[in-house]
Amino acid sequence: MADFTAFFNSGAAGAAPPEAFKSIADWRREVLRAEEADVFHTPGASLLRLAENGRTVAFHADERGWIAVKGLIYDAYAARPEVSLPRLLADVTEWETADLNRYEGVFALVAWDAKRRAAIVVNDQAAIMNVYYAEGRGGFWVTTSPIPLGRALGIPLDPEGAREFFDRGIVMVPNSILEGVKRPWFGEHIVYREGRLGRHRHWLPYRDEADVRSMDEAAARVAAPLIDRFQRLKAMEQRVVADLTGGYDSRLTACAAGFVGLPFDATVNGEDDEDDVIRAKAVALGMGWKLHHFRRQSFWTVPIDASLRRELTGRVRSEQPFTAYYHQMLSRRVLARDYDLIINSVGGEIVRNYNFGQEFLSIGRRKRANVDNILFYRFLYDPPPPQGAFKADWRPLFIEDMRRRVAAVCDLGPGTLTTQQADAAFLLKMTGHLSLGVSTVYDWLPVAVPQMSAGMIDVFVSTPWRYRLTSLLERRIAHMLSPRVAAFPTGYGSTAGRPSLKTLHREIWQVADQARHLLRKLDQVALGGVVTKRYSRPPAPQPPYLTPEFRDFVNPASLYTRDLYHADFLDRVLGDEAAIRANERLALRMATLEQLCREIDFRPPGDLLGRPASG
Repeated sequence: MADFTAFFNSGAAGAAPPEAFKSIADWRREVLRAEEADVFHTPGASLLRLAENGRTVAFHADERGWIAVKGLIYDAYAARPEVSLPRLLADVTEWETADLNRYEGVFALVAWDAKRRAAIVVNDQAAIMNVYYAEGRGGFWVTTSPIPLGRALGIPLDPEGAREFFDRGIVMVPNSILEGVKRPWFGEHIVYREGRLGRHRHWLPYRDEADVRSMDEAAARVAAPLIDRFQRLKAMEQRVVADLTGGYDSRLTACAAGFVGLPFDATVNGEDDEDDVIRAKAVALGMGWKLHHFRRQSFWTVPIDASLRRELTGRVRSEQPFTAYYHQMLSRRVLARDYDLIINSVGGEIVRNYNFGQEFLSIGRRKRANVDNILFYRFLYDPPPPQGAFKADWRPLFIEDMRRRVAAVCDLGPGTLTTQQADAAFLLKMTGHLSLGVSTVYDWLPVAVPQMSAGMIDVFVSTPWRYRLTSLLERRIAHMLSPRVAAFPTGYGSTAGRPSLKTLHREIWQVADQARHLLRKLDQVALGGVVTKRYSRPPAPQPPYLTPEFRDFVNPASLYTRDLYHADFLDRVLGDEAAIRANERLALRMATLEQLCREIDFRPPGDLLGRPASG
């Protein structure tokens, strides 16, 4: 794993690199198969870098200090996208926060300002590349891989992060799964100086609405930065593969890549009869594109043994079930033989079908958004863990934690539209699955997410909400960039292009489906789901994890985490193979937390999940 860990002394300026570096490097070599370790030390600051697959963290040092960068970073304001590390170090250490916004991409950086004796931590504006920070052991720690840090420093499980993981299966900013280890909010950078930690904001996802008079004008306005970001990807001259599904977002990616002449191949996951595969094959065949199709049933041939479970848990930072990126581990390693970069198409949700569901009675008004509507409509739609499973009654604390975070996002934009506050809440949500997914996959194959760049988000949220109530804006953009690619049907029923009489039958089907979707969501928010029942996605197929070794691993009698649960519940969920399969989603979360606790040698007390947030 190409990662960094940095330590900044709060005491003696000339102290040697911390002993914890050896423990961190050894764990990464053993569990994640890191290839080499490099330690750079200067008075007051030390940096540990590890490489994987020949890739390492970019680094530069001069009289101003030093800087280390993981990820894809480009200059959004320059004619060429390449970033000069000396210029980047100068911008970071000059403390002109506006200069930070010229850099976009998917990245995390840590820098040492030798003159001011200050550490600075920055990631991309949408906080997609995960970076973690913590105080302890006489200074300030920054890392892109928190589990070995927690192991080396003896950091226990975080109650707030663990509650979120058990309920949602993912952890969002500013939480992590370890106590006192935090992540920057989107648009935030961290400064540690003279033993004091400060949080500062250089970007906000709020913009005044632009004066747009038509759908065509709105489409042209959004298309401009999209074209620019794809031109920058083209200028990097890398071998590119792009996700292709049956949805609008990947189709828009294909249209934008084609428009700027970016050569790319495509990839899709799933069985032959799945809609994403059917649609992707139709587009690829019609356009003459090379398509890499990974079928789960024939591709999942590597059983998850104890060693692989440790690796997967480390790669997902124990903030999602260890099985979550098993498929990507296999497929991205295959793709990495022929490609330098994969394009992830997430982000189009912010430009379609998003706002109407948040504020049914006050959409587009300048007032505080309905935080509970946002919370229960967008974050808490899955059934909670069963009552009586845990010794601590922690779910009220979890809901209050979540409510506080959603409210904080809305309060960043006083006087803004309710729809814009919903957009900002969407960005908060993306610091969960998207951030962890990109941060995990990046170590196998670098990732670009052009639709989640700051420039794209700025134009999205400033486009009047009335143009974003349906999919028509995104479809208009796709048609503008490539009518031929947009004309293939999507999984929603319609094409990705402009509606016409020829596609009327598809439009009727899509409108009916959208109406059912809206009615179900209205029922969820207004009536608690009593009419359509509470929405729950069907369980995803799971990789081959349920081995005899796994059964021994989750034996209730030997669990490090057993005191968190009632004994009868453990037998009901983990007692035998049938019980595990019947409660698979929760069982995998329990197993992931168990693996973490063994890595950090921590046996959580029964009341841990009921403890209030530390602040």
